[in-house]
Amino acid sequence: MNIIDSMKFLVPSFEADQYGRRELVPIRNKLQNMTGELFIDKPNNKSSRDRFPEYPIFRSGNDSYVYWDDRRIFNGVYDRSKVYFHVEPFEIDSLDTFETEGLAFNGQFYSGDIFPMFEEDLKVMPDYSLGFIRTTPPSGFAAYGGKGQYRDTIKVTNAGIEGKGVLDYLTSTVYTQNSLFFLDSMNAIADTFLLRPQMAGTEYPPARAKKTKVHWEPYNDVMFVRNHKDEPFDIFDIHASHRGFLALRPSGLEGGGRTDFENAQTQAALYRFDHHRMYSEDLNFRVRLNAESPWAFSFERARGDIDFGQRRGEFAMLEPDSALHFIENQYEVYMDHAVWDMDAKTFDLDQLASQRPAYMVSSRTSQDSLNYEAQTAKYYMADTLLEGYGVKRMEVADAWIYPDTGYVAIRDNAKMDRLDNARVEVLWDDPYHKFYEANLRVRGRRDYRGRSRVDYLDRF
Repeated sequence: MNIIDSMKFLVPSFEADQYGRRELVPIRNKLQNMTGELFIDKPNNKSSRDRFPEYPIFRSGNDSYVYWDDRRIFNGVYDRSKVYFHVEPFEIDSLDTFETEGLAFNGQFYSGDIFPMFEEDLKVMPDYSLGFIRTTPPSGFAAYGGKGQYRDTIKVTNAGIEGKGVLDYLTSTVYTQNSLFFLDSMNAIADTFLLRPQMAGTEYPPARAKKTKVHWEPYNDVMFVRNHKDEPFDIFDIHASHRGFLALRPSGLEGGGRTDFENAQTQAALYRFDHHRMYSEDLNFRVRLNAESPWAFSFERARGDIDFGQRRGEFAMLEPDSALHFIENQYEVYMDHAVWDMDAKTFDLDQLASQRPAYMVSSRTSQDSLNYEAQTAKYYMADTLLEGYGVKRMEVADAWIYPDTGYVAIRDNAKMDRLDNARVEVLWDDPYHKFYEANLRVRGRRDYRGRSRVDYLDRF
């Protein structure tokens, strides 16, 4: 047979039926591009009078190839020009009686640079496709032209190019019992994902998680890792957790999702993580005094930079009309800049970029949206104390109230500290009554009471 386009054959099944018989099962892929000869019997054995058990014999005349580009294998993803097994010339005897387990073809496996070419024996696998199981050298194989290093077990069948082992990429290590290698990517369910910290050059934080989904695109220089819902990433060295995805690149580590740390929580579509720092161009934030406390302070849509080394966070609001929410104080503060001292548990607030007035507004229903302008503010989380500075005056009922030194203090449930030595002007346009040295309790937009001095002049 000078030209054989392809050769398919049947083999005895691995398992016998109840009668001890092994049915013939077709091999699910085939040898292609070959020549060969089939010897039915010895040439001088007329009418097969004598029995020669080594016959029939098939002897190939040249190299042949096995491919895994059938559309039933991941829609033909393994391009035959790149992924194939080169079978050296071979001979199979005893075609009527050979054992399936003993059938093997010597040759070389080419994987399109997923791994280097290596020598192997092609065998009948449990799914009745031609394939093999290979253990790498202890140092492993270069993966995808050296983008990573893989070690342990490689399995090739009609289920694809599978792995069970360890992959190193940049400063990460993926331990997996189940991975699939494609020409341009790898997918895996990782028992453990480990990221080792690095400060020199490109920075990476320490991170680890169990039961992660890994998608590696080596030629795009990125590995995406997503945590299992019950197993968040442990990230940084501060017992922080991250739920969502990480994107590992030579340029650094990015991610998206929810990050919990220091009794605080952030949510962002995209973060950048350095060795001891995280930042985002657009995040939501909230914080509380301890794990048992209610949420105390929050905001939405800010540029955030949190440095665990300096124990400091800085936030700039992205929308000029956004409020900072002081939940236990029942107050909203319309300032666009906040600096968090993580150890002192304080926030310094001011108006950095926006030209609009900075308002402090009570959200307690009974106070009817009491509001006033302030230049800066400070929040003491441990004391549930919100301080306003540079408060020139506030409109209450039919009066202007002028706090002494421009200072206002708000406790929980929107309770304002007594204003001492304040001034009051009644009838705003043409003040008729002016009070001074006033000690006042402001209870809402229409409610204030207290004592003061007043100079009385008889108009007559």
